[in-house]
Amino acid sequence: MSSEGFQYRALYDYKKEREEDIDLHVGDMLLVSKGALLALGCSNGAEERPSEIGWLPGFNETTQEKGDFPGTYVEFVGRKRISPPTPKPRPPRPPSAASTRTDSESESFVLPDLPEQFGPPDTAPLLLSRLMEAVEARGLDCPVCIAASLEESWTRGSWLTPTWSSWRCCPFVTG
Repeated sequence: MSSEGFQYRALYDYKKEREEDIDLHVGDMLLVSKGALLALGCSNGAEERPSEIGWLPGFNETTQEKGDFPGTYVEFVGRKRISPPTPKPRPPRPPSAASTRTDSESESFVLPDLPEQFGPPDTAPLLLSRLMEAVEARGLDCPVCIAASLEESWTRGSWLTPTWSSWRCCPFVTG
């Protein structure tokens, strides 16, 4: 897999002034992808006039640096097929506690079933408990107590410490 690019030759030395720039030495060969020039808004044929483009993002084949360089310091050489860089091999992972277990330890370790891992909490928050009590006692036919309590908690900005005054329609729920 390759993409189209353009090759340039450095005419002058250039010492980078910003972190994202690259150094140039006379004769360095540079590659710029067609996509990078299109991203700069360059039209077809503009690649042959790098001084009119300004700063070009590219790759210095001589020094293996990647960054920006001034178009006024290079000349157009020609079109070139660019192949993507080969990925560097990953370094081996450091040993973790899980990978350093002995065989007897790893055989005795068994994950619990999903319901045991992700079951509901043993105790519910007070607001949820009271709401469930009201629903169980009155059913969903009592929208006043549910809506009123939620509205009161919302307007007070406190879901954790609601008052239960608006639940009076449900004698089961007491505050």
